[in-house]
Amino acid sequence: EDQLNRLADVVVIPSNVSQISRIMTLANETKTPVIPYGGGTGVMGGVLPIHGGIIINTRELNSVLEINSVDRTTTAESGVRIGSLGENLELHGLMPAHDPYSQAIATVGGAISTNGVGYKAGSYGTMGDQVVSMEVVLPNGTIIDTKSVPKYSSGPNLNHIFIGTEGVFGIITKATLKIFRIPESQIF
Repeated sequence: EDQLNRLADVVVIPSNVSQISRIMTLANETKTPVIPYGGGTGVMGGVLPIHGGIIINTRELNSVLEINSVDRTTTAESGVRIGSLGENLELHGLMPAHDPYSQAIATVGGAISTNGVGYKAGSYGTMGDQVVSMEVVLPNGTIIDTKSVPKYSSGPNLNHIFIGTEGVFGIITKATLKIFRIPESQIF
């Protein structure tokens, strides 16, 4: 069988973290492979179900939950498209620091799980550099919230377990991100 032509056994589109937790619990118990799916902008074949299994599409987790202009953070579910997040923030004179070419399609969770790089990365860093904290569903179905750890802290920063690991250690369902004021002028 050609592994590149293998289809998933099922595609699910959960609407909340509890549903993802139940799916992950079942998948863990039955040893079924799981592939998280964001906007589908990846070009490396990360969503190829070479062993079948379950694709979890996070598109229904699409709410911007909080914009805190004082702390300069925003909390958004993983299925929020980067472009949509930018439009929401712009109403407050703010912007996300991640701006990939694919921002109309790319999602918050996908950008974090691939540690995406956009045009502003030279000034603000990668998408992973913007993460303050996350809600993640572990492979056994446990839901965890990572804590914000200041750079000067000596404690572990659990965010780095999930940034850039493409869902291997858990599915990102929500994230609090750094946001910035829109510059008064820009030159390109």
